[in-house]
Amino acid sequence: MGTMIILSLNNVPVDYGKNHHWTSHAWLFPPGSVRDVPYIYAENLIETKSGLSAPLKEVLFRMDHLGYSLDETRDRYNDELERWNRTYALRLPFEHFLSAVTSIDFSKITQDDQKSYEYELSTLLLQILESTDPQNDDYDNEEGEFSNIEDFVRERIPVHVLLRCLAERPTNLKLPLTWGYSDLVESGWEQRSTLMEIDRTQSTLNLIRLYGRMQEQAGCHSIASFDKWLANHGVSLDTHYIEQKPSGATPRKLTLPSAVRNMIHHPENRNQILTNTQLEQAIESLLLARLRASAS
Repeated sequence: MGTMIILSLNNVPVDYGKNHHWTSHAWLFPPGSVRDVPYIYAENLIETKSGLSAPLKEVLFRMDHLGYSLDETRDRYNDELERWNRTYALRLPFEHFLSAVTSIDFSKITQDDQKSYEYELSTLLLQILESTDPQNDDYDNEEGEFSNIEDFVRERIPVHVLLRCLAERPTNLKLPLTWGYSDLVESGWEQRSTLMEIDRTQSTLNLIRLYGRMQEQAGCHSIASFDKWLANHGVSLDTHYIEQKPSGATPRKLTLPSAVRNMIHHPENRNQILTNTQLEQAIESLLLARLRASAS
């Protein structure tokens, strides 16, 4: 019925894509998140199709460990604001933006509410920002138009920064975050496998950052001791890794995260080639171990 791909929180759209122009959100969802989810069309016609869905609380856990902790999100926001202010002089501190975002209760937004702001969350957010600081000069340019802050909010704030801020409101955490991609696939614009592909560069950075932080938190100062820690938290010690030394090749059995970590740190070792599947699975193994450790 369309070519849209929509990220929604409790059936309220947060991000749109169309045809070949879309942002990947697959990494937000834990394994096993494929669900039959509602697709809402004109005149409130609802159909149920395949998509990804998970409670925002589970998404928050992943964001916190994959580069979007609150501090990292603040830094990302401030970086965008700094770039913007190379041309403009916008005063919109992160705390003010965060306060406006967390004032939105997604458990209470109706279809009629969405019509009132034309289904554009940025419009609602701008209304809130204007009402909470109507005297701010940044809301007007020389012609008296609401342009400086409007363009920044609509065009420059990354959707994952917005989403991470939404997760700071406790009442939003129990709500389902859904990525409805079926229309895009059924219409032939993309294959599902393309939508699920990882960003290899970003995933590599995520793996190294997550591995190092978990190693420090566990108090394990060597790969061997951290491997034992991972094994104690359910990660199998069954990945074959060939360590290359001047004296020759030495086969070892490691956890997949440690083997992948070594492949990244030692690209000169050509005994094994890192695949995207290994990289993705290693990150999921670390996240699962972190979840088990926090629960114990």
